[in-house]
Amino acid sequence: DVTGTWGDATGNPSNLTGLGTSSVGWGVPFYSPAGHQSGYDFVGHSSNSISANTDFALGTFTHHNNPIVSGGSISGIKLSVSFNVSFDGSPEQTFNSVFDFSHLETNNLAPTCADGGANGQGVNANGCADRVMATVNPTLTQEFTFGNQVYTLTLSGFLRDGLPFDELWTMEEASNSALLLASFAVRDLPPAPVPLPAAGLLLGGAIA
Repeated sequence: DVTGTWGDATGNPSNLTGLGTSSVGWGVPFYSPAGHQSGYDFVGHSSNSISANTDFALGTFTHHNNPIVSGGSISGIKLSVSFNVSFDGSPEQTFNSVFDFSHLETNNLAPTCADGGANGQGVNANGCADRVMATVNPTLTQEFTFGNQVYTLTLSGFLRDGLPFDELWTMEEASNSALLLASFAVRDLPPAPVPLPAAGLLLGGAIA
């Protein structure tokens, strides 16, 4: 079971809700009281088998982009992910990792939007789209050693419509979902130093 919880929001979010859960919201709805907050959801996926250095779906991320009153958005937030895993027959271990999400809440009325496109066209049809990016936080990521190899969980990025991409642009008054991809980077432990025979130590001491 892959579980994800949101925490450590940055920026100046107003009406921040859902911290410590899988669904977080922020902002005062522009069309209050009938409007909705903007927010993020995360639904974890389970995998029966994965391969090292190969992307797999950690879960589905959804960004709900609704018009909110200016100045009430997050600028970033952390997603803490936990799940159990067995490496090549090793005893099952709990793996914890933290991913940093950065959020760009745009001015819906700007003539040229943050993605470089014109307002009122394409993804900016309802006003300028907002951007989401995610990176792994290496200082808060666990590593496990099994045998002579070290396994580290790495965020690979987003996958949508079968294609990977680095950032997510969500149309105003819409929701945008993508698979959050991860992989296990595997590296070999360096070989242990071979002890020098006693005769060699004595010779080395004589030379010194």
